[in-house]
Amino acid sequence: MLSLLMLVNGCALYGQSKAAKANAYAASYAVVVSKDTLAKPEWKTVVDALVAKHKNAQVISYDGNLNNALPALRQAFPKYTCFVAQPEEAGIRQVMQAHRMTRKLDDDPYGDTLWGFITGYTAQDALRLAQATAPTVVNTALITAGVGTHRYKDVFYISDSTPGEFGWKHADGTTENKNLGSLDQTQQYIGEFERLDPDVIISSGHASQRNLEMPFSKGNIVCKDGKLFGYLAKERLIDQAGQAKQAKVVGELLPIGEARRPKLFLPIGNCLIADIPDRNCMALAWLGYGKVNQMIGYTETTWFGAMGWGLMRYWEQMGGVAPANEAFFFTNQYLLSDLIQKYPKTANAEFDLANQKDTDAGMQAIVKSMQTENSGQKMTRAEMTENMGLLWDRDIVVLYGDPALEVRLDSQYVSPQHTIKFEKVGKDQYRVVVHANTDHGVPNKDSAPVGIFFPYRLDRAEVLQGAEFKPVITDNFLLVTVPGPWKAGQDYSILFRAKLAAAPQKTK
Repeated sequence: MLSLLMLVNGCALYGQSKAAKANAYAASYAVVVSKDTLAKPEWKTVVDALVAKHKNAQVISYDGNLNNALPALRQAFPKYTCFVAQPEEAGIRQVMQAHRMTRKLDDDPYGDTLWGFITGYTAQDALRLAQATAPTVVNTALITAGVGTHRYKDVFYISDSTPGEFGWKHADGTTENKNLGSLDQTQQYIGEFERLDPDVIISSGHASQRNLEMPFSKGNIVCKDGKLFGYLAKERLIDQAGQAKQAKVVGELLPIGEARRPKLFLPIGNCLIADIPDRNCMALAWLGYGKVNQMIGYTETTWFGAMGWGLMRYWEQMGGVAPANEAFFFTNQYLLSDLIQKYPKTANAEFDLANQKDTDAGMQAIVKSMQTENSGQKMTRAEMTENMGLLWDRDIVVLYGDPALEVRLDSQYVSPQHTIKFEKVGKDQYRVVVHANTDHGVPNKDSAPVGIFFPYRLDRAEVLQGAEFKPVITDNFLLVTVPGPWKAGQDYSILFRAKLAAAPQKTK
């Protein structure tokens, strides 16, 4: 059974100006929470904080399975949805359910609301995430992934391409690097974490629910009792299958000073680090002790990388314009578009990645159907790998924190490759204009899509101009899936016809 504790009067939107409708939709926000969690005073405080922060937010409570919230969420149809969950309600199954149910608010196959989970090792940690208004701009970074340091003011990095290499980009623009060879880099990482107290942490390489390895397995960060520690390991904490070992670890724990400043954490190339199998996990330690207010990462192993590296490309190419939460959303829509356009026969396949038997059976069924995917023609090995990879990544990356929190790169250090705007140009006619700041050749695997949310919901769009850019147009966004070829300084338009969508109805 569902109860709607607080609801915007959707009927009042009729007869209002477009500006009023735009304001109402742009701010629309739903908090989805189980009745068990809502009944606990310390967790109800988290919900209350979100309602206070997002005026007129709707609270949807549900019994049992998370999917039981779908009917009320479908009626509310908010721009943002926050799932408030105790750690026991925020595992990989719930993440997959959230992905799938937020594509079912209407009858198109794309995401209908920008969502995230707020949870914590304690309810107090979750409350901090609910109240968070920072960071909004990042310019200090701690990086253990193959991303450019030039986009930040002050950086420490450990190379994931040259064993033992590490270095700095300083605020005055100077750089330096060194190499420790085969020595453990745990203490180096801890020292720079404490010195920088960075705005953003970006990582790749081996990880699990219990640890984050330094590149080339030369060091470890682990969790214990909700805190982060360095770990001078006598053996690796990850087995050959990429899973956290169950045996008791043996080694020296090094204390890490508690973070002071709010952070964005993008473990874009790390397996499992965002999974919450229980309270003793890295995600909860980072969200609490690490003062991470927003985290986007994998709840399963990552081998294809479409979501992790894809959202990084989107965030960087729209540098200083697109926030990380939109990069998460639009990268997922781009992945869905790829599946639908290239592999329609398997695009809707679902299986439970938390259940190995179900995963194996599901994968076998998909492989069998792939044999005749393209008009009876057998798929190539590369096509099969892409199809499987897109399905794998589709539902396993999660955003922790307030989904409406917008965190951007600092425009002092990075410029967007393009900008995008939406405008009404006539009766039931709208235009999205992309302005190219740099030359774009024929799009390739390193090209990110370009997306924009509409200020109000639209219905039944028909493209009149710009079809060559293969836009995906839904009720609440437009996504340019073929970004180019474009010339610097030129505008490129997509003109379409659409009706205003009906406002959400008040629940009785």
